[in-house]
Amino acid sequence: MKARDIRRTFLQFYEERGHRVVPSAPLIPNDPTLLFTIAGMVPFKRYLLGEEPAPFPRAASVQKCFRTENIEDVGVNAKDCTLFEMLGNFSFGEYFKREASAWAWELMTQVFALPVERLWVTVFEEDDEAEEVWTKEIGVAPERVLRFPKEDNFWHMGVPGPCGPNTEIFVDRGPEFGPEGRPMRFDELPNERYEEIYNLVFMQYVQDEPFHITGNLPQHGVDTGMGLERLAQILQEVPSVWDIDELAPILARAESIIGSKRDRSDTERRAVEICTDHARSGAFLIADGVTPSNEGRGYILRRVLRRALTEARLIGHTGELLSPLCAATIEQFGEVYPELERNREGILETVRREEQRFSHTLDMGLEILEPALDKADATLPGDVAFRLHDTYGFPLDITQDVARRAGLEVDVDEFRRLMEEQKSRSRAVTEGEKKRIGGQIRLDVPPTEFLGYDRREAEAKVLAIVRGVEPTQAASVGEQVDVVFDRTPFYPEGGGQVGDRGSVVGGSVRAEVLDTQLVGALTMHRARITDGELHVGADVELHVDPTHRTGAEQAHTATHVLHHTLRNVLGEHVRQMGSLVEPGRLRFDFSHFSAVDADSLSELEEVVNQRISSDDEVRAERMSYDQAISMGALAFFEEKYGDEVRVVRVGDYSYELCGGTHVPHTGRVGFVKLLGEGSIGSNIRRVEALTGAEGLRWVNARLREAARAADLVRSTPDELVSGIERLLKTQKDLERALAARERSGIGAAVDELVPTARDAGSAKLVVARRPEAVGVLRDLAVAVRDKLGRGVVILGTTGDGSVNLVGAVTKDLGVDARELLRAAAERIGGGAGGKPELAMAGGRRPEGLDEALEVARRDAEGALS
Repeated sequence: MKARDIRRTFLQFYEERGHRVVPSAPLIPNDPTLLFTIAGMVPFKRYLLGEEPAPFPRAASVQKCFRTENIEDVGVNAKDCTLFEMLGNFSFGEYFKREASAWAWELMTQVFALPVERLWVTVFEEDDEAEEVWTKEIGVAPERVLRFPKEDNFWHMGVPGPCGPNTEIFVDRGPEFGPEGRPMRFDELPNERYEEIYNLVFMQYVQDEPFHITGNLPQHGVDTGMGLERLAQILQEVPSVWDIDELAPILARAESIIGSKRDRSDTERRAVEICTDHARSGAFLIADGVTPSNEGRGYILRRVLRRALTEARLIGHTGELLSPLCAATIEQFGEVYPELERNREGILETVRREEQRFSHTLDMGLEILEPALDKADATLPGDVAFRLHDTYGFPLDITQDVARRAGLEVDVDEFRRLMEEQKSRSRAVTEGEKKRIGGQIRLDVPPTEFLGYDRREAEAKVLAIVRGVEPTQAASVGEQVDVVFDRTPFYPEGGGQVGDRGSVVGGSVRAEVLDTQLVGALTMHRARITDGELHVGADVELHVDPTHRTGAEQAHTATHVLHHTLRNVLGEHVRQMGSLVEPGRLRFDFSHFSAVDADSLSELEEVVNQRISSDDEVRAERMSYDQAISMGALAFFEEKYGDEVRVVRVGDYSYELCGGTHVPHTGRVGFVKLLGEGSIGSNIRRVEALTGAEGLRWVNARLREAARAADLVRSTPDELVSGIERLLKTQKDLERALAARERSGIGAAVDELVPTARDAGSAKLVVARRPEAVGVLRDLAVAVRDKLGRGVVILGTTGDGSVNLVGAVTKDLGVDARELLRAAAERIGGGAGGKPELAMAGGRRPEGLDEALEVARRDAEGALS
């Protein structure tokens, strides 16, 4: 059965049993506690843990997953991949052990037709119910149901919370994979003959620490997982996951590129499998918005790409590797995962650049590392790893990989000690300013009600006043304090948009709101009292500054339009990496692998302004997170979103999860002027722009500058370029005339100096003080030397409080011009430098020139005699 048929069969089986088929979520999860989607349950985690009600009682999915902990296992065994697909079915408080186990057995034995005599089952040793389901209700032979301890068959998150027993189905792969026996426990030697393929977790308890149960969950949950690659390996009866129908073509491409075959040696087999796996993982990660960097997800992506390059290099491959393997991945999986095909160009260009960037580092690192490995006994010294990292940027994990291949470990403790010493030397002594508010005070007031989406003015009550970090009951004229109201139209800074400004009015009190920030669930208004006294409990009117708010809304809506346009023009690999939205100005950071050239920037600006001039409606609506993602809404994956989210739509083309405020129609933006773009980090670019009145002021200022420049070159603004070209041509003509004049002057000076040459050994010597500038003096010295045939020329000049010497020497004399000027340079307060045939010296003592020339003459005569 082919992999695509396995997917279809699995989903159809559970759909027929009332499960909602849910598409794969991205590899970047909506969960800041996780770097990647590591299991099929991750998109449903909040439902399984009872944090939110599930929109459907049961679900089934084929989820793409990435596990960092598998990196070291790739190539070691026949079953582990970093990137894999997990088949899963889930129940959120509906069915439990009986149904889950019966369906799993039916699927394995009747649908996938695995012989019963090849299957084994494991259960938690204390789970009598699960064993009874398997033996008495399903009819599995009791000797094939094994009780395993909690380390094998009890699931928990490692922290207080839900937990429960699990049961697993194992398959006997046959005698060619090992001796007959049974599935192994975690503390026994592994036997690759018996492979776990289906894991059913029954969440039913609560723990306060791992394995210490304190009670029952109010709602039972089922979370299952089955690796598609492992199941395909069994059903297709191939020795490893790399031989299944979808992965074999990529591996064959790796073999042809590297020029190695898996059956030649374990070293070559391991290298080919690592290159196949890591390039495939890289393509999927980049398609979901990860870019290579030195931290977080980007570091893991960079690690797998560089690990593949290292493995290939160690078996002799020096050519291109990642791009063709990622292309092969797109060809194999682009139909199932369209994001791969949509992001083809971005994926291939990203890996090309990463390969180019790392190749030189790899060459330098291996030149140092390989001899050090030859000298080491059992452990590579940590200072070697540190020097590679600190001086050449060679990653520690790559050093460890190479050392491990040689049967060595790296002294990581010494490496970390040296790293810490370096950090201590460079660490600043000063401590950064602590946050003014947040964590330092606790205000016993309810959350602030936000009214700002629909209103810019509101009546409100003062709930709290904070002076510094201390609550107070009142604030008087001249004081700056933070004020909390029961409700507010002021937007607090967030999502890149700056906080609102405005005013507070109430009775005799007046205050200016300088900034608005969100602290927990409270909106803090930084206010300066301008009249009267503000008291806790006072009723006031709040007025948002309309100019400030409108300017910020124009820039925010322009940012959404720009984000969409960047993805259209540069590719769907573009992801928002950060932004700043303030009145009339925006800054947008995005993932991209190269600079945006002037033509592309002009195209971006033109398309953005076309969108804006269309005056499309901008509207916001609330929906579930899953619904928003399924309709194509863009999410900033570093954020944590709840079940209900706010989606801002611009026309029918831009959908983003956003909590900010916007203009009602794009025409209100006015226009956008892109100021330029540049790099702010590895594969991260920044574009800056102006909007509305601020953009208009910038354009008018540039037009005024252009008019002034036109006046200076005696032209009109429309003919400014041609006027500058005329000016530059005139300048070049004058420079050529001056150069010709200088050349003719040099000719006369050569004729003047050559007759003054004295015999010095077998050469001629000219030493003279000259009026020419230092640049001309150098050319003159060379011309005189060449005219002499075999000679030494030393010339000196002064001007503007400085003094210079030039020495020119015929090459075959064996005399170094720098040495001839060294002692002379001391007389003018300087030093000599240059080349053996042509040297110069400079100083700030013009009065010492004659003495310096005399010293140089003496040294030259001595050298030539």
